[in-house]
Amino acid sequence: MSRHFYYIYLAKWFVYNNKSKIMEKLLLTFLFIALFSCQPVDNTKNYTFSAGDYQYLPTVYDAPERKFLFKNELNETVELSVVSFSQKTEYSGGSFGGSTSHPGNYESLIIELSITSETNTNCIAKNISIYKVLDQSVKIFFENNTMPYPCNSFFILQDIQSPFEYSSMNIGGTTYDKVVTFNYENNSDTPFFHKNYSFDKVYYDLKNGFVGFDDTVNNVHFKLTGN
Repeated sequence: MSRHFYYIYLAKWFVYNNKSKIMEKLLLTFLFIALFSCQPVDNTKNYTFSAGDYQYLPTVYDAPERKFLFKNELNETVELSVVSFSQKTEYSGGSFGGSTSHPGNYESLIIELSITSETNTNCIAKNISIYKVLDQSVKIFFENNTMPYPCNSFFILQDIQSPFEYSSMNIGGTTYDKVVTFNYENNSDTPFFHKNYSFDKVYYDLKNGFVGFDDTVNNVHFKLTGN
């Protein structure tokens, strides 16, 4: 900053013209304070996941290549596998903070899943993106490949934001107590899980990820068998 040079020049001038050691020490102290008072202050706010937010982060997906098996009444199966689990903090102008008036460093968790029981690569991707939203909220985005097979339609993009509305489900003796139900009964495109079915209900536990999906038209229900 230009005034730095001014302070330095002023200090040198006084030291040169005032031989007093006391004056020299006072001026050097003044110079030190003046220089450091000009340093820029970073007022960027950090929006990070709180301890309470972790109940909404599906950490069961934190191990790449970990597999999750779903089975229906006919013993048909669907297998999901973890591709990546990435938690990071990045600067945002506020797009995930509710408005552009709240820029800051926002923490996020990006999860990529793949349906390994399906060979058609157009159908296998499932992504979950979880973002901190200001101080008290979390927003979750879901991207799913869609039916009809062979999944040439666009992704289904859906989001939910805390405070969440959820219920409990008991599957194979395990209780999942933060289950959000997605209904696609009136949708022309439904999320892909198995090529023989069109799933109009998907069950997602906020802490444990996907736990089931139903084709109610054909009365077929896939449930998580255990991790």
